[in-house]
Amino acid sequence: FPKALDNYTKSLQIFRQIEDKNGEAMVLNNFGLFYFSQGDYSTSLEHYQKALEIHKSNESKRNIASTLNNIGIIYYYVGKYAESESRYLEAFNINSELGTLKEKLGNEINLAFIYLYGNQLEKAKDLFTLSLEESKKSFDTSNISYCYLGLGQTALESNNLELSKNYFIQSIEVNPIASVDELIEPYTWLALINTKTNHKEETVNYLSKIEDLIKSNPDFEGEPSEYWNLWQVYTYLGNKETASTFLEKAKNNIETSAQKIKDEDLRNSYRNNVKVNNLVLSAWEQQKKM
Repeated sequence: FPKALDNYTKSLQIFRQIEDKNGEAMVLNNFGLFYFSQGDYSTSLEHYQKALEIHKSNESKRNIASTLNNIGIIYYYVGKYAESESRYLEAFNINSELGTLKEKLGNEINLAFIYLYGNQLEKAKDLFTLSLEESKKSFDTSNISYCYLGLGQTALESNNLELSKNYFIQSIEVNPIASVDELIEPYTWLALINTKTNHKEETVNYLSKIEDLIKSNPDFEGEPSEYWNLWQVYTYLGNKETASTFLEKAKNNIETSAQKIKDEDLRNSYRNNVKVNNLVLSAWEQQKKM
């Protein structure tokens, strides 16, 4: 990592010396990607913003759209959904104008998740459905699976459990080369749905699949939403010790990520405005009082 940063720094200096704005913006974008991968969303955002200024001065529409989408992703991760939506919409409009269909589809799916987490369920459902049809036309199994995942969460939020279950199953079946990370999330949702319908045997079966997947990948690091789902599932089964373990994993994941966010406003938004983070931290505080 230090070597990569050193190379980026040297490249940036060279491009600035020769006044190559395109090269400068490219390196700033690389910095943004690097810091994003490290969870340092504040520093990543700073570099993306600088790259965006250059792209705008060069009137490089495709690069403007790409950078806006990257900025939207950061705001999405920290729970600033209005800011994220505006960037995604800008990128979507530019890609619609340029006719860059793959990028436009990515913007659509990102927007659908914003509507889902902003509790605009009808808008989320409509956009996921549209994105699903477009993904099918291009035989993009990864996006098809992702759309089914979004539709499953949307149906679950609407308390349509059977429809939600079908969508999550399709999310798994449509992507035969899915990674462990891609499989575990829908399986945790399926386990959770079966607790809501009081199907204990099916719940245990899905937990068995999840345990096998985690064993197959010792380096697996789950998302707070996955750990939160598992906490609810094991609580339903009466296994308080295992449930507590997953709640602690979720809490630690959130706190570790929050510590990497230097900007106080972004850090507070990540802790409080991302729904699952708020639920996890509240549940953890309640557990400590028991």
